[in-house]
Amino acid sequence: QASHDALTGLANRSHFNEELDRRLIDAVDDETHGVLFIDLDRFKAVNDTFGHPVGDKLIGLAAARMRDLLPEALIARIGGDEFTVLLQSDDALDAEKLADALVHGLKAPFEIGTAHVVIGASIGVALARGPCEPAELTRKADIALYHAKAAGRNAYAIFGDHMDELLRKRRALENDLRSAVETCSEIKTFYQPVFSASDGRLC
Repeated sequence: QASHDALTGLANRSHFNEELDRRLIDAVDDETHGVLFIDLDRFKAVNDTFGHPVGDKLIGLAAARMRDLLPEALIARIGGDEFTVLLQSDDALDAEKLADALVHGLKAPFEIGTAHVVIGASIGVALARGPCEPAELTRKADIALYHAKAAGRNAYAIFGDHMDELLRKRRALENDLRSAVETCSEIKTFYQPVFSASDGRLC
């Protein structure tokens, strides 16, 4: 109970992180590991439309599909509709193929009672060879997930160094914009009044 998710029987966040730390620190130089971050797409709409009991059943069925597709992997539910996967050895070398299989597997319809439920998944993938800092690998998987969602969801993305550069530029732009607005040095806001065409009054 302390190490597993009650709804799905998968590992929980704490157990996943412990295993990730242990396996990455003890990894040999030619061993590859992969971390996948998985978000179910349109899950909130399922809860809103069919109710939480159907949503809970959907989480359980989605977890079962992941287990079927990744029988050797450590899979964890880390909250809500979010999952993480740790791949190693041959599975890690086939990470792209497995991520594609997950995307296709999770967009197949789920039959829950009389409900015909269709969702999807966005997946971020990060790979490391040899010993690696766990926090760095999960950070990269999280960035890749962001890119998968930005690509329109129901897709996967594998972390590349260009993603770090794009994120750095985005953060720099956000900081520059915030500074410009606060100091009124580079951006000024002007409000244009809107008038009614029928009577000329300000509306």
